[in-house]
Amino acid sequence: MSANSSILARSNGTKADERFSQRKKRLDEVCEIGLKNAEWSLAEVERYRSTWIRNDNFVLTLEKNFLLCVLPKCSSTSWHKLVRDMRDPASANRRMGWQDRQKNYQMSQDLSLETGKQLLNNKDAVRAIAVRHPFGKLISGWNQKLTRGTPYAGFLLEGYPHMQEFTSDRDEKHVMTFVDFANYLAAYGDNYDNLDYHFLPMTDLCKPCFYPFNVVIKQETTTLDSKWVMDKLGVAELPWVGKGPQYDATKAKDSIDIIRSYFKDVKKETILKLMDIYFFDFALFGYGFDPDTLEALGLY
Repeated sequence: MSANSSILARSNGTKADERFSQRKKRLDEVCEIGLKNAEWSLAEVERYRSTWIRNDNFVLTLEKNFLLCVLPKCSSTSWHKLVRDMRDPASANRRMGWQDRQKNYQMSQDLSLETGKQLLNNKDAVRAIAVRHPFGKLISGWNQKLTRGTPYAGFLLEGYPHMQEFTSDRDEKHVMTFVDFANYLAAYGDNYDNLDYHFLPMTDLCKPCFYPFNVVIKQETTTLDSKWVMDKLGVAELPWVGKGPQYDATKAKDSIDIIRSYFKDVKKETILKLMDIYFFDFALFGYGFDPDTLEALGLY
């Protein structure tokens, strides 16, 4: 499939229930197109829908009939805190630690095949995937994981040797500029062996056309959709209420401006290559990007 496909059109949902309905419809339609085009095997999809196949990115609470595929740089810490607090209300005021994350993941890993199957088939269960505009996700990942002097940046440069071809001193805070990071992804991202976990396509980690997700939550609208989400989960508040997409006040104050500010110096051919690499992340979740105006689409 080409990144120029009309499937990357803008999402026009307004009210929360309408947005969620449109997202689910979109997901189902694109998955169906993918099946018809043999992008994935029907037999494999049916196997995922009828049996419990563990996923390292799942967290859940059986009491709430809630299953979530947690993705890096998609408010993962906040989601982990919510799941921890739902299973252990006494921990609500405690800071999240790596042990909490591990326990969240372990609950999914320890789930029996029969209980997991019941969760997949429970019509009242919320089976969600929380996503983010692919380019916003890349910006956030670059900003945090390639910060100069951090252990993780060192790990990336050692573990992915081609990255070293793009390092420089041009960015005093990062081991490579964002433009060079985009160039690295465009040059080597077709082979997922060159992509760290934080930069893998969301669709590869969560397999949204395989598992029967019925809710797509966009990071960009968590504040707008907070009541809808709280009602679905039966919780009084969400850990990230009041937080916006802003993480660098020197750049911009909303997701559209943030993405445009970082992509303004990225070559169009590089942008198109990235749109191909992350094609299904755009298509399945209704995101888009105009390489001429640099406008991120489908955020709301």
